[in-house]
Amino acid sequence: MDDHVRTNKTPWALLALIGIVIVGAALRWMNIGREALWVDEALTFIVARHEISRLFLEPIDPSGPIYYVAHKLLVGEVASAVEARMVSFVAGVALIPVVYALACQVMAVRSGLVAAAMVAISPVLIDYSQEARAYSLLLLFFALIGLSLVAADRCADPHRRRWWLAGLAAVSTLALFTHLIAFPFVGLAMLWLRLGADREGAKLTPEEAWAVWIAVGVLGLVEVRRLFLYASDANEFGWLREPAVYEALTLLGGQWLPAAASVPWLAAFVVPAVAILMVLCWRQQIARDRVFLLLLAGWLAQPLVLWLVSITLQPVLMSRTLMPTWPAFALLLAFASERLLRRHAHIVRLAAVVLTATGLAISGTTRPKTDWNGIAQLLRSLNGEVLVCPFWRAPALLQAMEPEHRRIWVLYNSGAPALLDARSDGDWTAEFLFNANGRKDRDAQDRLKHLVLVRADCPEQEQVHLDQMIAGRVPARTVRINAPPSRDPLSPGVVDVVIEEYLPVED
Repeated sequence: MDDHVRTNKTPWALLALIGIVIVGAALRWMNIGREALWVDEALTFIVARHEISRLFLEPIDPSGPIYYVAHKLLVGEVASAVEARMVSFVAGVALIPVVYALACQVMAVRSGLVAAAMVAISPVLIDYSQEARAYSLLLLFFALIGLSLVAADRCADPHRRRWWLAGLAAVSTLALFTHLIAFPFVGLAMLWLRLGADREGAKLTPEEAWAVWIAVGVLGLVEVRRLFLYASDANEFGWLREPAVYEALTLLGGQWLPAAASVPWLAAFVVPAVAILMVLCWRQQIARDRVFLLLLAGWLAQPLVLWLVSITLQPVLMSRTLMPTWPAFALLLAFASERLLRRHAHIVRLAAVVLTATGLAISGTTRPKTDWNGIAQLLRSLNGEVLVCPFWRAPALLQAMEPEHRRIWVLYNSGAPALLDARSDGDWTAEFLFNANGRKDRDAQDRLKHLVLVRADCPEQEQVHLDQMIAGRVPARTVRINAPPSRDPLSPGVVDVVIEEYLPVED
């Protein structure tokens, strides 16, 4: 370890790391505003409007409050798509040096730079660094947990070790309050911490491990309570389609090795190959690497844990909950190249970076999303009263509209249209929340003469009300905007949109 510490401070390593971070930042920035905010991103504005105390204590959203608090404090209630995505952008860039620091706890500097480079050019990590959701921030917390855990396990200085343990407790708690999928990862990290304290010759004491356990456990109970309240509504996760086993393997393998994403059987083969590689690394371990390898094993096993949760409790397995395993994949390849293939390590390192870059060249820096900006422009040319179905897609359209055109109608479960008119205020979220709390316009039928329907997977209950509204009207035109192609069957933000214009019957 002393050689690693000395090597990590060489000027060339620092310059190389700075260059890698600059490349990673550039890739995350170049198309950050190209795609319109999709529905979940737009809903971030709405959730973040709530008081901070309510976000922590009430079941407002399945995701934890930390990202929404960061959005509330740093972005605000009125922001462009680029501004809305800045929290994720900063977290995605910060992940690169954190993964480097974690790798250099157990590996040589060249291996650390390879892991950092793979994270910098990973297409899935670049993509989620350009999304106004919690996943990029969550992944940064995962990496910080790994760094704090491994550093505390290897630190001989009691004073410095306690600082690392304090950091471990802090970022573990933040992760729990960011997203529910952090619970298995944090739980395994706490288990490895305790096992590390029991190891012969361990620097970490059982008392220090228990202190972290108690701190994280007590604070985590607050989020457990909130999630229990949210999950008590059995229909809250009914929208999520659970992938089949082969589909999940293909999706995960395609994320780990994006160059193989277009070949399903090859992508599915990546997962068992990584499991075999993990076993080989475990057999070659030395005692001080044990906590690091346990961390990687638990990190890479996260999809299995989520699959077990999905088939027993609630479906949670999807592309964005699989994505946080990617840094562990990069770290494993870097570790394996150094410990298993010493003479050919440089070839393996180069191949790992080239394959990742090839995946980036194939898939690009941003996954395609529904073009709500184009839809907003089209609606301006129609000059009719716009009604969006389902109502929860309205935020994406409102965010895409120019402030002076933010006037649309929605249908709630009662079937009575509600007007969302935010033209007088740049903050459309207040208008949406006010209507979501129950204001309806039961005389709207007489006001919706020239009607433009925007349908995007309209549910059956709302469709029945729409059919009643358009009965007797004269259809003028229909425009279908097909969802952009995607290799990910569970890709969020992609939906077909049908725009229908109806004119009133002339007397």
